Amino acid sequence: MKIIGQLIDYIEKYDLEKIHHKVNIICVEEPENYMHPQMQELFIKNIDDALNLLLNKTRKEINSQLILTTHSSHILNSKIHTSNTFDNINYLTSSNNGNTKSIPLSDTSITGNSTAEEKVNSLRKDDLNFLKKHIKFKVSDIFFADAVILVEGITEEQILNLLISEENELSKHYICIFNINGAFAHIYKPLIDKLEIPCLVITDIDIKKKARRKRRR
Repeated sequence: MKIIGQLIDYIEKYDLEKIHHKVNIICVEEPENYMHPQMQELFIKNIDDALNLLLNKTRKEINSQLILTTHSSHILNSKIHTSNTFDNINYLTSSNNGNTKSIPLSDTSITGNSTAEEKVNSLRKDDLNFLKKHIKFKVSDIFFADAVILVEGITEEQILNLLISEENELSKHYICIFNINGAFAHIYKPLIDKLEIPCLVITDIDIKKKARRKRRR
């Protein structure tokens, strides 16, 4: 309500007589503070609807762009599901020289349709839709992880979480153990590579044994 109130105040005080830039930037910094997870999930849709409603009702021609910073996987998850795209997401991370690096994301960059280099690890549209659909099942946590381990089953997930918790050095970092329930690591790899996050894939051996006739005594 406080954010919406500030938006109303911004629109009411917008002076048409002064010279303005073509795009007015509205910045919201880490709105997840004091919000429970369910409210965080609804925030993106609610704030977007509220902003559109306020701007459409006013007679003032205000061309605004909303920029939102967050540490919340719930808000990120909601953004991807509400818009059904990875477009307009900028991922901030540390570069090798210690400076902050911005990585702009888009469906095109993840599917590998923009450059010849990215086509090496390209995704089909069906795989991209699969990734968007399953982003809510912990995939959005990848964005905030120091490293990610992709496993195929619940057993590996539980064992690795236990081993990491018992290892002093590893327990100091947020290592995301993501159970992908099958041989789907290739679908997540382009996104993880784009985010430049260290990744380990642990797969089952799946040994096929030849059928043998039971020996009868």
